[in-house]
Amino acid sequence: MSSEGKALKTESVIRKNWDKIKETVRNDCRLTYIAYKIWIDPLFFDRYENDVAYVVIPSDNVRVLEYIKKQFGIFFEVSIGEAAGLDYVTVEFVQQENDSELEGEEAKRAYFPIQVQCATLPTIVAAVAEQYGIDTGMLMANKRSAEAIIPKQLAIYLCSEYTDNTLEGIGKELGYKNNSTVKSGVERIGKRLLTDEELKKNMEAIRVRLDLKRK
Repeated sequence: MSSEGKALKTESVIRKNWDKIKETVRNDCRLTYIAYKIWIDPLFFDRYENDVAYVVIPSDNVRVLEYIKKQFGIFFEVSIGEAAGLDYVTVEFVQQENDSELEGEEAKRAYFPIQVQCATLPTIVAAVAEQYGIDTGMLMANKRSAEAIIPKQLAIYLCSEYTDNTLEGIGKELGYKNNSTVKSGVERIGKRLLTDEELKKNMEAIRVRLDLKRK
C-alpha cells in the first residue's frame, strides 16, 4: 500500500473511532461530565497527514486553544496512537472561525463555540467547584462550610460579573436567603482580589477555562 493509501486508511480509522478517542481522553484526565462537555466534546477531527492529526477547536479564542493544547494535547496523542495503531503521531489543534464552510454536525458545532456555552451560572459554579476540588453541591447548599466559603463567594462574584443573573437570583441558586449577605460576599472577594495572589490565580484559571467575558 502506498504512503498516501496508508494515510487515508489511518484517517478513516481515527474518524470512525473519534468519539471513543475523546472518551478515552476524558477517562485518562479524570474529567467531570461538565468539564468534558466544555473542553473535549466540542472538538472534532479534521484530517490526518504527514504523521499529524489535525483537531479543530470550534472557538476563535487563543486562550482556549492554548489551554486545550497544554492540558490535553499529550492525552490525545496517546489515545489516537492507540486507536489507529500508530507508533508516532503528533496532534495539531487548529481553530475554526464561525464563517466555516463545513457541513452537517461539524458546521453546527462550529456555530456554537465554546465560549457561548460557558457563561452561565451552572457552568461557572461547576468550574469553581472543580478548581477548588470540592463537590458542586457544597456551593449550592444553604449550610455553611469553612471549605466552601471562599469558593462560594468567588462563584457569586463571577456570576455577578459575567452573567445576567441578579444578585438576588444568584443568592437564591446558591442557598442564600439574605440578599445583603450576597452583596457583602461580592464586596469581600473584590477586596481580596487586590492582595490575594492565590485567589487571583484561581479566578484567572476559571476565566480562561470558560472564556468569560464581562456582560
